Amino acid sequence: MKVRKQLDSMNWDESTTYADSMGRSVKTVANDSQGDVIVETKYDLLGRVQMVSNPYRQGDLVLWSLKEYDEAGRVKQTREPVAGQNPSSPTGNILGTSGFDISTAPDALGTVITTTNAASKKSRSISNALGQLIAVDEPDSTGRLPAFSAIYPVPSPTPSGTPSPHGQCIS
Repeated sequence: MKVRKQLDSMNWDESTTYADSMGRSVKTVANDSQGDVIVETKYDLLGRVQMVSNPYRQGDLVLWSLKEYDEAGRVKQTREPVAGQNPSSPTGNILGTSGFDISTAPDALGTVITTTNAASKKSRSISNALGQLIAVDEPDSTGRLPAFSAIYPVPSPTPSGTPSPHGQCIS
């Protein structure tokens, strides 16, 4: 696919995207006043993005960042761009990780996703059983995430048929 955009009366910006037999983008070449800028994408056997190159010009060293997946197909961690990245024996520092767990918070059945970025800062998002986001936590000044009980206090009994703060009817 080719895209052309006129910048002014004399200059055009043009990019061409090449696709594989499944229609996935595998290479994009953007033309600018200094030459071509190339970005490539490689896929694993399951069709997931495995490696993406940093933008480069012809003749430059190509640096690849690598994505690693868990058993459910979610991105588990990303590695920094390095030359000659090999998926079977990855190199490069880990830029960030994500962990996925089932929520065990009182009255909060769902999913907990804990993410750690390259600076080792954690954050957590909690979704209910319907997949609706119900909380996002950032660490306190000591770097700790709050305990679940601080987020979801155990509801006190309410009169029969009256909804609790979490929407359940307690009898």
